Amino acid sequence: MSASSGDAKDTKDTKHPKPPPRLELVPLPGVPSVAPGDDLARLFTEAAARAGIALEDGVLICETKHGFVCANAGVDLSNSTGDDIAVLLPVDPDASAARLRADLEALGARNVAVVVSDTFGRPWREGLVDVALGSAGIEPIRDLRGTPDLAGRELQVTATATCDQLAAAAGLLMLKEAAIPAVWVSGLVPEGDGRVADTLRESQTDLFR
Repeated sequence: MSASSGDAKDTKDTKHPKPPPRLELVPLPGVPSVAPGDDLARLFTEAAARAGIALEDGVLICETKHGFVCANAGVDLSNSTGDDIAVLLPVDPDASAARLRADLEALGARNVAVVVSDTFGRPWREGLVDVALGSAGIEPIRDLRGTPDLAGRELQVTATATCDQLAAAAGLLMLKEAAIPAVWVSGLVPEGDGRVADTLRESQTDLFR
């Protein structure tokens, strides 16, 4: 049975809804540095009002005090212990990793490294991936510049984000519903040391901002 022209139009409109007329991004200036106990909702609402913005259907892309650029400043409600409790990023992820490593060594662990991770979204890509927020006992980035490739050519820009790669691999096992907050990784000998905080790209050299 053939559809009428009206039916065909309705079907087409359902499958291909009209796109929004425009995409607009507006900065919210005037938000001060926050401290524990500050009312973030009020600060953001007041800043939005000053900018003439009504907060409706929006995700906030924020730069945290650590230097991470992520959705909603990394504040998460999943797997919290109550409906009114949010999970925040560590105050100092590198320091947290160092403390955990020291505590593990005090209990007998030897030559171990610690990577603190969280799931982040990615520009222009669907899906989340675990990334390193902090580390201890391992070099976060392995600089291969100056070493030869397979053909003997000298590498010019290659620097491998080792801790991010470990975090992403471990994230395959740390499912939200599995209640697995930690993964032991073996087979990779930790080399060097360093902080994830030192790997953050300066804004003046960041092509994506």
